[in-house]
Amino acid sequence: MAPSSKTIQKELSSNDAGSTGAHQDGICVPKNPEILSFFPTLDVTVKNPRATMRFSDGIKTWIFTFIYYNGKKFGGTRNEYRLTGMMPYFKANSLEAGDTIKLTKDPDGTY
Repeated sequence: MAPSSKTIQKELSSNDAGSTGAHQDGICVPKNPEILSFFPTLDVTVKNPRATMRFSDGIKTWIFTFIYYNGKKFGGTRNEYRLTGMMPYFKANSLEAGDTIKLTKDPDGTY
């Protein structure tokens, strides 16, 4: 049996979609181990580790950044995973709060 694609999905919150006026640029990623396994492994011993990811929608390639804002571990307050750099994609596709985004990782590592 060939390996299958892995898909995660998330309903966009107002904060994810940028409609709250907060300075966010992408989705908050739940700290669920199954969801986190979809993304590249980050070195959590360094402050705010990140990995660049290329996603294709079949027409265009989009570059997003998976980041762990772990400032709390270094004396700050943030402790969250985010997929950032998504606003151009959201705007190009007229996405807003309440819409669901699906991300797929194929067996060959293509997103």
